[in-house]
Amino acid sequence: MLYSFIRLFTVAVIAVCSIHSYSKDMEIGFMAGPTVTKHFTNFGIKYNPDVRYAAEFMFQYRFTNIIGLRTGLGYENKGARINYVSLVDQSGNDISNGKVQFHQHYLTLPVLAEFTFGKKVQPFVNAGIYLGVLLNSKTVFRYGDNKTSDNITNDKQRIDVGVMASAGIKVPVKKSCSFVFEVRNNIGLLNVYKNNFPGSERYKTRNYSTSFNVGFSYRFSKNEADSK
Repeated sequence: MLYSFIRLFTVAVIAVCSIHSYSKDMEIGFMAGPTVTKHFTNFGIKYNPDVRYAAEFMFQYRFTNIIGLRTGLGYENKGARINYVSLVDQSGNDISNGKVQFHQHYLTLPVLAEFTFGKKVQPFVNAGIYLGVLLNSKTVFRYGDNKTSDNITNDKQRIDVGVMASAGIKVPVKKSCSFVFEVRNNIGLLNVYKNNFPGSERYKTRNYSTSFNVGFSYRFSKNEADSK
């Protein structure tokens, strides 16, 4: 599955590079920051938001001063937590209370249309889709001073697809380098769990996350390169 993702990413990069002749300039960058993540479900379990982290290498082509195409290669730790769970013995007696966290580690490939405004300080918005490939998933149980974990990767779907939108601002530091701040929302469209038992297809659990990213970008002007 990872190799399939790498091939898909390679195809995406080639496709983006193939439109270089139609672009005004290219921009690369790196961003990282905390993520507030949660599960949406259509059944009775109440999931609480949890704080994780995300990072992304960004590639962008601008066709005009306003319109651009953005992609990249990212990592995001998604999931949720349940604040109160009761552990029982074989007789059904309570032995401890605690909480459980669900961790899902994804490689992500976004494809976004981006709209940038201004000349120096540049607000921007973007929207599009993402593809995520699950690397690993586990549950972490915390009760008292104890912690245990279980690997549940085989219970999860390896592919996640969703929509995303973000808004942010680029502040120039030097002529071609900018500081970037971005707030991004991701909404998964697919069930994160496999249908492992009869009737399980009725139950849906989808990813949701809001990330607060900071980083930098470097802009390569095609006009400047052609004039050299």
